[in-house]
Amino acid sequence: SNETPAYSQYLLYNEYDQLLQKENSKKIYTDIELPLCDVLYDMERAGFKIDVEVLNQASILYRSKTEALLSEIIKLAGCTFNVNSPKQLGEVLFERLGLKHGKKTKSGYSTNAEVLESLEDAHPIIPLILKYRQLQKLLSTYIEGFRPVIEKTTGLIHTTFNQTLT
Repeated sequence: SNETPAYSQYLLYNEYDQLLQKENSKKIYTDIELPLCDVLYDMERAGFKIDVEVLNQASILYRSKTEALLSEIIKLAGCTFNVNSPKQLGEVLFERLGLKHGKKTKSGYSTNAEVLESLEDAHPIIPLILKYRQLQKLLSTYIEGFRPVIEKTTGLIHTTFNQTLT
């Protein structure tokens, strides 16, 4: 029957094959993308060994660096506040320290990376906040983020690669 899933796939194959040829992309597909599928699959199955001791040392180091930056940020701000709170950070930067800001919304001032980078030379606190955010991201996403996905018995991480995403 012409309504089977296999027939639908056949129709899709023909359509995409023609599209690849039309866009001169067939060679990229056959010589790069398809072979990469096998490589990524092998990497997923093999997994990655994580040295937990190195991870622990990195955690200590990054915590120490972020705490030192936090201390310096608080000192420069002249008050204690939650640097991770965009609302509190906005109040400190734009009200307490009087730095120029964009429009104030009902949720407060924008403190995204673009805003902070535009103010990098305006006050010594700004580069410290940017560095703090960078180290905090590395700590939470990569150092501490790896821990829950490490297989207890093998010490391996088996990830999933998606070659169509960044």
